[in-house]
Order: sequence, then structure tokens, then C-alpha cells
Amino acid sequence: MRIHTELVDGPLALRMRRLDAARERTTGRQILTLPLPAARLAGGFIAPATQEILYPAIRQALEAGGYEDIDKVSELPGMPVAVLSALRDWWDMEVPATLPDNARLRDFTLLERRVRGALPPGMLSPPDLVKAVLERLPFAPKLIAAIAVQDVPDIKAVWRPLMQALCDVVPVRWIGSQHSGRAYRH
Repeated sequence: MRIHTELVDGPLALRMRRLDAARERTTGRQILTLPLPAARLAGGFIAPATQEILYPAIRQALEAGGYEDIDKVSELPGMPVAVLSALRDWWDMEVPATLPDNARLRDFTLLERRVRGALPPGMLSPPDLVKAVLERLPFAPKLIAAIAVQDVPDIKAVWRPLMQALCDVVPVRWIGSQHSGRAYRH
């Protein structure tokens, strides 16, 4: 039996593609969102940090205090949700090498460092997960085999180095949605 990995975009697509595979009675197909094969490649006991793990780490980081700008709002009820949303956006984007120097950004980088430090062993933020995977790329052919990126409109910046590196060690093909309406011009 040959295995292949199908990457989809988000939890709904994950459930729908798995349901389709079950109805088709296919074998050897792994249907995953991008963090899941990354965790598999990073090592057996590695997992992407989930919302359930991040919330306590965020609360702990906020309670530590010592912030220049956000101390006055750090105890508000919606702060953990706002921080989680900001962290996800921060981790998903390509952070510029030089950032403006201001109190809020210094607070955010301190908060982000504290949250990453408070994660339990084996739970990694997306940037740490990508770094761990890039060190274990030779295992990719055995663990995930061929990859089909199915109906994913864009790969977030944090995952692009991983996808580029995977193209060197396993076959990767991108299958766009028939409903995307995107015209490609040469």
C-alpha cells in the first residue's frame, strides 16, 4: 500500500475530505491540515500548540506583568482572546527583520516570548514547529510520502520555508479549487 498526504485548509475542509475518503473507502491517504504533518515530521511526541494549551500560557504571561503599555489592560476579560488572535496573526506572517521601536511592540514581543516559554514540552508554536521540521526533513519520504495541496488558496508565510524544503525531498503538487475563479496569466 502506498501512502500519500493530502493537505487541506482548515478544520471544516479536513472533516469534509475525510468524510469523502471514508465514503470512497480509500486506503493510504492521510488528510491533514499543515500543522499536523509538520508535527509528525518534527518527532513522535511533538504537537502544534492548541487553543486549549495557549490560553493558560497567555494568562500566565499576562499575569507576570512588567509591561510598559499593556499593563493597564492586561486584566480585562477579553485580553486572552485578543492576545491569541494577535499571536496567530504574528506567527502566520513573515516578521520583518527590523521593527519600529515602540512600547506596545516591545510588550508584545515580551508577551510572545513568555507564551512560547510557558508551553509544555512537546507543544510548539508554528515558528518553532517549522524550525524543528527543517532539522528532520530526511524522514519526510517515509512519514508523509507524496503531498497534494488540495484547494488551499495560499500558504501562510510561516509555513512557506517548510513547503519549499519539502519540494526538495518529496513530490508536491498543488491542486486548486475548480471554483476559485482565479485566472492565471503568463
